[in-house]
Amino acid sequence: MVSMATLTNISSSPSNHGDKATRKAAHEAFVSGHGGCSLVEIWLHLTLPCLLLALTAQLRCCCHGNSRLLRLIGWLEAGLLCCSAVLQLTVLADHVTELVCAAAACLLLLLPFAQRNNFDFVVEPPQPRPLFKEFQALLLLQTSVAILAVDFPAMPRRLAKAESAGVGLMDVGAPAFAFASGLLAPAPTPFSMSRWRRSLVGACLPLALLGLARTLAVKASDYQEHVTEYGVHWNFFITLACLRAVWPALSGRPGLWSLVLAAGHCLLVLPFGGAEFLLASGDRHLLWPLVANKEGLMSLPPYCAIYCAGAAIGRRLRVGTESTAADANRLISWPCYC
Repeated sequence: MVSMATLTNISSSPSNHGDKATRKAAHEAFVSGHGGCSLVEIWLHLTLPCLLLALTAQLRCCCHGNSRLLRLIGWLEAGLLCCSAVLQLTVLADHVTELVCAAAACLLLLLPFAQRNNFDFVVEPPQPRPLFKEFQALLLLQTSVAILAVDFPAMPRRLAKAESAGVGLMDVGAPAFAFASGLLAPAPTPFSMSRWRRSLVGACLPLALLGLARTLAVKASDYQEHVTEYGVHWNFFITLACLRAVWPALSGRPGLWSLVLAAGHCLLVLPFGGAEFLLASGDRHLLWPLVANKEGLMSLPPYCAIYCAGAAIGRRLRVGTESTAADANRLISWPCYC
């Protein structure tokens, strides 16, 4: 793996400044070949923004009725989430345990004050769930910061995407987007070919065109590529297009399909040659484009399972009774109801 010092020298040296191929190879080596981190560390990184959200919800409980303080808390929430997203991935990445403990301690300290001003978050009639909005906002924020930070040495390499084994924090991003898309999946309708064709044109075609445009832009600009992530031509836009294409056939029982796809992939595909095919480093021009994009194709069943799991949970929260809406809203501000 190329060090950041080597990459900096290659980029700044006058003799190598024009050597785009060398700089591209050095950058690809800098963001590739990592072994990931522990699941506990990933859990801590994902827990911190949730604790900060709960903390600001407690502050709203304490200041309920004071519009000026509530506006200040809104700015405080934005600052806390943005700063923590940057710091926990860079200079404070080695101290995420301390950050989580500090946020949890603040929650416990504010709990008695929040209980004095207990109030109901549910609005009549039920409005779009804060749970969905805040999850999507956190996902976009954390993903944007991680994509920018991974190119710099301030972000520890263990948090980048793992290569052939292990898991890194950035490996959570794409499955989380699939889960978020499933949360807002269209309601199930009786399957028909005409309705499926309309879905292909309205939902899948734009994503497929975005995927094609991204592939062409990367190839035309000779931008660095992480081929072992999705393949030579594949990208996550194409994966999302495939998920929307198969969704009408799976929408009837998304929870069941999630279990079937996940179990089938783990018990039938990977043990019987799937893992060897995926990790093999042979000629990618063989059986093109099947082998060239094997990572993207092999990832479709688990992504479908994640998408269906999100759809099952989203259906329970979004298309529920008034009590279900109340439970979803209260989940955001659970400390106020302890």
